Amino acid sequence: MPMTPNAPATSSGPQLTPQELAAEWPNLTERVELPMKSQKFEGLGGTQNLTLERVFCVAEAQLLLSLSWETPAAEEATPVLGMPQGAVKKVQLKANGTSGIISASGRVLEARQQVVFRSPTHAVLENTNSKAEKIAAKTAVKWSWVVHVPIAEDLRALEGIVLAQTEETALEIEVEWAKENEIVSAGKMEKVTGTVNWALTCFTVGTMRVKGSDVLVLPDLKLLHGLVERSANYSAEGEQEAPLTRTAGDLIRYYFNVFKKGLTAEFDVTALSYAYLQFGGNQHPEYWGQPKLLAERNARDYLKRPEVGGVHYGVIDRTLDDPQRDAIRPMALSELKLIVGIPEKPEENSRIYSTQETLYPAAV
Repeated sequence: MPMTPNAPATSSGPQLTPQELAAEWPNLTERVELPMKSQKFEGLGGTQNLTLERVFCVAEAQLLLSLSWETPAAEEATPVLGMPQGAVKKVQLKANGTSGIISASGRVLEARQQVVFRSPTHAVLENTNSKAEKIAAKTAVKWSWVVHVPIAEDLRALEGIVLAQTEETALEIEVEWAKENEIVSAGKMEKVTGTVNWALTCFTVGTMRVKGSDVLVLPDLKLLHGLVERSANYSAEGEQEAPLTRTAGDLIRYYFNVFKKGLTAEFDVTALSYAYLQFGGNQHPEYWGQPKLLAERNARDYLKRPEVGGVHYGVIDRTLDDPQRDAIRPMALSELKLIVGIPEKPEENSRIYSTQETLYPAAV
């Protein structure tokens, strides 16, 4: 018998709206941890395309990754900051080949994990190098870690959960590996091998009888969860800007960090002269004249400051106290940007990295 997703009954008698059916979904669904087929490592600078099965509703993907390599027989190697998570240059969630929902580095995905779960410990995190320390010649290195891809904003309310059980949408996760010179600033990586294992956290589609017909019952799919990272070059001390994207929906969190010499050194948030969001030329919903106070707020809220392999993040979080009252809606604001005060002249290849986390309406 054919089933119609969240369709109201058309026969006589009480009818259920799609919203009423969605309200029944939590009572009808089951959580499923779904292992996916392992993939061959595509090499540094390569891309992994992880195709999601067209089953269930998908809330999160977990990528269990490892890299093994050796330093040359007569040469040291120096990893950049943010390893091993930074070995994943970008993770994108794509629908029908188009990206835009999630597009973020392994570093910021780990920072988000620390924020949302209040500085969790790791069962899998091997040989992290948090201070860009030199690795001696002829040394075998193995990095193992997990990347969490948050398709839904959280695993309780499940806002942003995506329906994979449809023939209309092909979903895939694209993993772009960093190149060698984006992982080590000096020396070489030899005999590089890797493994890519992954799994999905899913929830089943429910069914119920409505006026004698079986109806598929789906969750509320009105919202999408976005996490998009971008960067901006800067080359001078003093006031520097990083524009935000004017998106629909609510800006729930904003992450930023400042590199001052490629990926090998940073301006810690506590070293900045100031940091603030600005719109309309002179409106400041968040103004931190002493960024050390932002670092202190982050340490209080998340039990410690978000830090990934020596990269320290500042987080402007509008969800902690009253999300409705404190929401920032970028589409309604002009000239929305982050402004930071750089305390001294940076070296070459200095960049501000910023990430917007948003809940926004799905296309109808």
